[in-house]
Amino acid sequence: MNQQKLRAFAGELAKDIHTQDDLAELSASLVKMTIEAALGAEMEHHLGYAKHEQNTQDIDISNNTRNGYYPKTIKGSHGEVEIFVPRDRSSSFEPIIIEKEAYLTERLSEVEVVDINLNLRMRVIFQFG
Repeated sequence: MNQQKLRAFAGELAKDIHTQDDLAELSASLVKMTIEAALGAEMEHHLGYAKHEQNTQDIDISNNTRNGYYPKTIKGSHGEVEIFVPRDRSSSFEPIIIEKEAYLTERLSEVEVVDINLNLRMRVIFQFG
């Protein structure tokens, strides 16, 4: 990830942070958006085409399509966050980043490390910026 862009992004976000609750809310929102974006990319890879595009695959081979979302609560150092996991019509989509039956996976810890690093950077910007 481009560190310069990340610092600029963190600087913009830090302008609206005035309390620790603001920081916690931002942290949870970033975790939610990051995980949902990753799940969307997983679904795109699973189906073989992007959202809002037509399936160009042979209809006889695959007529699987998106079929909305289901809510899921995940727990971590950011607290509890409700995310929306995409699903497909054939129920064959098995998310990797957040497994179907798990509250929290080992893989999410890697996301939390990024989240913690961003929190630390934002605190420094908030305190000294």
